[in-house]
Amino acid sequence: MRQAVIAIFLVMWAAIAFAEITDKTSTQTAPLPSNTQTVPLPSNTMEYQQVDKPPVKKLEDIPNWDLAVEFRDTRLTYHQNATSHFRFYLAIMNKGTRSGVRDIPVLITILNVTNNTLIREITTSIEQQDIRNNVWRVTPLFHITFLTGEERNKPRSINDVKIVVEIDPQNTFGEARSDRRNNRCVATW
Repeated sequence: MRQAVIAIFLVMWAAIAFAEITDKTSTQTAPLPSNTQTVPLPSNTMEYQQVDKPPVKKLEDIPNWDLAVEFRDTRLTYHQNATSHFRFYLAIMNKGTRSGVRDIPVLITILNVTNNTLIREITTSIEQQDIRNNVWRVTPLFHITFLTGEERNKPRSINDVKIVVEIDPQNTFGEARSDRRNNRCVATW
């Protein structure tokens, strides 16, 4: 009987040891041998560069006047006698802080781009223009007439013409030099 008790004890002890071993081995996995290698992929992208953001504009950093101009509703008509008519409106906005009704000087330059020759220059003024700093305001209609042909200083075709419109060319509004880039618009064909 003593041997039977010892045998049962050994069997129980072996079963407990076996259970501990299987619990440990079932949760532990050995890495499988592999023939694959990791290679970095070629990249077409450039490295990122640190770019400092410009400081946020505070109210005192925004100028009083920063005029901007765009062409609106442009129309070009060409007649058999080489007379061209260019009609357009200008849209004007102040990107600064001020609003108001003011006269705006305008300089219109018509150039022959083949030889950089001045065809015509017009100085005019938009009287009592309502200038806003939150919406574009459209001016009255402008109408310009010019000739094309084979004569001296005339462009041969409308494709040789460039029209440059600049508002406030003498800077009567007192804009900073860096704010004057959007004071002109150009039309070519």
